[in-house]
Amino acid sequence: MKSVQKIARFFPLLLLLLLTSCSPQVSQTNPIPVEIHVDGEIIETQIIQGQTVRQAITNAKITLQDLDQASSPFFTVITEPTTIQITRVQEKFEVEEQTIPFETQILKNESIPEGEQRLIQAGENGLREDTIRFVYEDGVLTRQTVVKSTILEEALPEIIMVGSKAAYEKMLINGNLAYLTAGNAWIMEESTANRRPLVTTGDLDGRIFKLSPDGNWLLFSRKSDVLEHINALWVINLNEVGSEPIPLNIYDVIWFADWVEGTTNGIVYSTVVPIDAAPGWQANNDLQFTTFSSFGWVDTPDELLPKKSGGLYGWWGTDFLWSPDGEKLAYTRPDGVGIVDFGTKSIIPLMSAIPYQTNAEWAWIPPISWSPDGDFIYTVEHAASEVYLSDEDSPLFNLVAIHLDTGAIMPLASMSGMFAYSASQPDLTAYSLLFMQAQDPMESNDSLYDLYRMDRDGSGLIKIFPGEGAPGLSPQEPILMPIEGQVDANYVALIYRGNLWLVDTDSGRSHQLTGDSFTTEIDWR
Repeated sequence: MKSVQKIARFFPLLLLLLLTSCSPQVSQTNPIPVEIHVDGEIIETQIIQGQTVRQAITNAKITLQDLDQASSPFFTVITEPTTIQITRVQEKFEVEEQTIPFETQILKNESIPEGEQRLIQAGENGLREDTIRFVYEDGVLTRQTVVKSTILEEALPEIIMVGSKAAYEKMLINGNLAYLTAGNAWIMEESTANRRPLVTTGDLDGRIFKLSPDGNWLLFSRKSDVLEHINALWVINLNEVGSEPIPLNIYDVIWFADWVEGTTNGIVYSTVVPIDAAPGWQANNDLQFTTFSSFGWVDTPDELLPKKSGGLYGWWGTDFLWSPDGEKLAYTRPDGVGIVDFGTKSIIPLMSAIPYQTNAEWAWIPPISWSPDGDFIYTVEHAASEVYLSDEDSPLFNLVAIHLDTGAIMPLASMSGMFAYSASQPDLTAYSLLFMQAQDPMESNDSLYDLYRMDRDGSGLIKIFPGEGAPGLSPQEPILMPIEGQVDANYVALIYRGNLWLVDTDSGRSHQLTGDSFTTEIDWR
C-alpha cells in the first residue's frame, strides 16, 4: 500500500520529465551569422539568438551616428541568419537669399478713359532668407526642405490703373449722389458727368456712409490703424475741393451713425466692443451724441441710450433710422421694432419679432423704413409656420406697415423675403412704396431680389427692375433722389452687379453710371 502511494506521489513529476525530454530543444549557444553592409564594405559577425539588430551592429564594432538608419528597425530580434544594410544619413543647413517677385495689381478707375493705362506704382522685388535642410544618404542628396523663412524686404506690387470710363449717358440729377467704390468715396453733383473723388485711401469699410441733411458733409467709417479697434469715424467737407478728412476719434461703429437735423455738425452713433470670437464684436446697443467743428475739435459725447444687452441675440446689435422730419428715431433688432424715447433714455417696442434661426454666426434684423409723413414704419414680419418644429426656423417673411398712433400692424406683401428693404416715394397727393421682393421667398436668405413698386395700401403691384430674364439684385436699401432740384423725375439709385445704376420708377428706364464693378454703398441728399 505504501509503495502505491509513493508512486502516485511522484507520478506528476515523472510525467513532466517525460514531456520535457520529448520537446525539441533550441540551443542558446549556437551562433547566428549576420552580414552587415556599411560604408561600401561587408562585415560579418555572429550573435546568439535573442539579440537585436543594434546588438549585432555593436558586436561588429560599427559606430552609428544619430541619423543613421538600418534596413530593419534597431530593436528587431534576430532569430535566423540575417543581412543588415546600414545607411549613413547626414544633414546640413544652409541659408540662402531668395528673390520675391512683385505682383501686378490692376485697378479700374472710371475717371480716366476706357482702355487707357497709367502706372501708379512701379513694382519692386522683395528679398527672403530661407534656411534649407539638406539630407544626404550614403553621400547622395535625397531631399531638401525649407525649415525657416524670414522676409528681409517686402515686395512692392506694381499698380496699374486701367480706365473703365465708358460712354454712359449724361443725366441731370438733384442734389449730391455719393457712392463708395473700391474703398474710395466719390460724389456726383447735379449731373452724372460731374463726378469727383472725395477720399482715395482705399480703406473705407462701408459700415457708415452718410451725407449730411444739407449735403455739405460726408460721414464715413474706415478701417482703424489702431490694432484694438475695428474701425473709426471720419468726416469730410464736400464744399471745399481737395479738403482733407477729419478724424472724430470715435471707434468701433458697426451698425449706426447718422447726422442730427437742427444741430451744428451733430451726429449720433452706436458702438460695439471688439472681441476675438465671431462675429468679431459684442454690441453695446447704446446711443451717443456728439458735435464737431470744421477745425477738427470733437465734443465729449452725451449718452442718449445706455449700454444694454439688447434683448435676444443682442450681441449682434441694434440699428436705427431717423424719421423724415428728424424728430423720431426708430430702432430694429433681432427681437423687434420700436421707437427711442429720448426723455427716459429707453425704447418703446411697437412690434415683437420672432428671431430667425440662422444656424450661423450672424443674426437677422428686420429692415425698416419710414413713410414720408412719419405716421408709419415699414418693416418685415417673421411669420410662424406649422410645418416647422420651431417658429425660429420658419422661412415665411412678410412686408408690413406699423401705424405709430394705433400700433396696428397691416400686411402689405406676403412672402416678400427677409431682406425686403423698402423706401417711400412721395407724390403730390399720396406716395408709393418701393421694396425688394425675393425671387425665391422660401430661401430668401440666399435669394436675389427684384425691385417692385406698389401703392401704400399694397395695391397696384408692379415690377420695376431688373428686366425679365436678367439676374436679380443683391438685397439692399433703395436710395431715392431728393425731390427738390432741377429734375422732375422719380429716380432710385441701386447697386446692380457691382455698379451704380439709376432707375426711373415711372417708366422703368435704367441707366448704368459706373463700370468698375466695385460699388458697395450709396447715399443721396
